[in-house]
Amino acid sequence: YVGSWSCAGLLYRFTADRYRLTNEADGALIAEGRLRPDGVEAGTAYLELVGYGNRTFFGVGTGEMFVHDPTNGESYDCFPR
Repeated sequence: YVGSWSCAGLLYRFTADRYRLTNEADGALIAEGRLRPDGVEAGTAYLELVGYGNRTFFGVGTGEMFVHDPTNGESYDCFPR
């Protein structure tokens, strides 16, 4: 999951311990802060974006990753940027 990912108009940028989330269309900052990985197992990353919420990324390392937002139950395809 480390790197930059385009997911449904949002750009997620991850390092091992930080995240930055921007609007892909205009580059406006949505949120940034500490990243707390709750675990990565079998291609699934459970991440807490401190101050923004939890996200689950499936297909990590496969090139066909997608993100699930448990607050609204929606999932989106992600592409490397």
